[in-house]
Amino acid sequence: MEIHSDILPWLCPQTAFLFVIFHIAVSNGSFPIVVQVWREMGYSSLEDFLIGFWEGFFLDRRDPNNLLNMLWTWQNSNIGLTDGCDGSVEKALGLIRAKAIVMPAAQDLYFPVADEEYEVKFMQNAELRVIPGVWGQFAGAGLNSHDTKFIDKAVHDLLAM
Repeated sequence: MEIHSDILPWLCPQTAFLFVIFHIAVSNGSFPIVVQVWREMGYSSLEDFLIGFWEGFFLDRRDPNNLLNMLWTWQNSNIGLTDGCDGSVEKALGLIRAKAIVMPAAQDLYFPVADEEYEVKFMQNAELRVIPGVWGQFAGAGLNSHDTKFIDKAVHDLLAM
């Protein structure tokens, strides 16, 4: 794969290549049923969507080091390593006392609902509300009114608790 300097001119070729590869990998799970959403977003074709939205969203002037730090956090973060938890994620989750509404997206391929169902069982004051729809990882991004209304209601309910 060759990355032309005009695509990501502020990055060296090696960094630009890794940046694009990361976003290709992320795009494969972010919109699990992408064919259903690009029309709703006003794009005329899937290619138009990939160029207009995906590249516009990710191939901006953000610092690739932010993505590297995010990846490092995903690989190395473990709340079970909290003092006194002896490596137990479940014990650490049980220490969370804050009221919470955990809202995974029904079609999220990175953070599946089953994972959140498991975690909420250990949290003292948490409930699970699954965001319906096909928007996957982007369900909470404010890209469609149905998800936004669902999230707004949950925030309202949480603040009323």
